Amino acid sequence: MVEPLSVALHSVRKAKLEAGHSVFITGAGAIGLLCARVARISGAATITMVDVDEARLDFAKKHGIADKTYTIPMDRKEGETGPEFSARMSTEIQDLLKIPQANVAFDCTGIESCLNICIAMAGPGSRVVIVGMGRPVQEVNIALALIREIEIVGVWRYANTFQPAIHLIEAGMVDVKSLVTHQFEIEDVASALEFALQRPADLVKCVITSS
Repeated sequence: MVEPLSVALHSVRKAKLEAGHSVFITGAGAIGLLCARVARISGAATITMVDVDEARLDFAKKHGIADKTYTIPMDRKEGETGPEFSARMSTEIQDLLKIPQANVAFDCTGIESCLNICIAMAGPGSRVVIVGMGRPVQEVNIALALIREIEIVGVWRYANTFQPAIHLIEAGMVDVKSLVTHQFEIEDVASALEFALQRPADLVKCVITSS
């Protein structure tokens, strides 16, 4: 779990997150959850997470990782374009959750619509950090980013964060154990991969152990 925590730590560093900041995260997988945990100990005042998987969002709220959550529908309305979908989602999230515009937004999905939702949820002078890797060419609402003077920051894995990540785990500052929902012995690797591909509702992180 040091490796995904290193990604999260590097992402929050790149975000230049400050105490009192409002944080918005798309994607409640292991990386998104760890970004939220690191953001919390870095002083984030509020953390909002959105995902298509309601079970993962329930996990985030149950473990105190997110303050507010919203489940994004899998499908667009008939005839709705990608930009229209992202605009509608950001409006619904704002109206329903009554959250402030984000000082920092993390896209942990790599999905075009989620990146555009992050841009729409980010306030003037904020930062949007692209953590997830998706298609190499995507349509981004650059006009909105320009008008709000949003900095779009890319993340490529991590840099000089392994030792700090180990320290955070050893000091009990970041709980990674709760994210490990399933474990398999090394001789059961094939079963573990098959299980992970099925994406059961209660799966967050599946790890291979060696006794």
